[in-house]
Amino acid sequence: MERTDAVKHGDGDDLKQFFRLMNKLRSNQTECSDYFARERSSFEELRQRVLKLIEESRELQTRTENLRCGFREIDEKFKSIKKMLYKEFGLQAEKRLQNLEEVAYMNGVITHLQEVDKGLTYRPVYVSDPAEYDDEYQRTSDD
Repeated sequence: MERTDAVKHGDGDDLKQFFRLMNKLRSNQTECSDYFARERSSFEELRQRVLKLIEESRELQTRTENLRCGFREIDEKFKSIKKMLYKEFGLQAEKRLQNLEEVAYMNGVITHLQEVDKGLTYRPVYVSDPAEYDDEYQRTSDD
């Protein structure tokens, strides 16, 4: 009672100041409420984004694992096809390659002999004794 009496009997400036402070307190309270509401809202947005990113990462992890399995299957199929082709064509291919290598070697020998033949004339030397062979060979090549 005394308080209301003091307010009633007090001067008007105190009352105005009191209402001003109350209004300011209410506006500050509203500002704080708005601020906290905005913060809650932004926090909720961040939370939703994090949850979405977690879900996307799980999906990517699943897809990556599926790709790994797919690549393993492809690799196994490729290896089995490679083995099958080698069984069918590998031996034939190896024989063909060996024949080609032999032909190339023989062509090289023939070319070499042709080059040698251009520079030398072959005359057979018949030797009865191997000791005479060196002497006879030396004499023929010096001619």
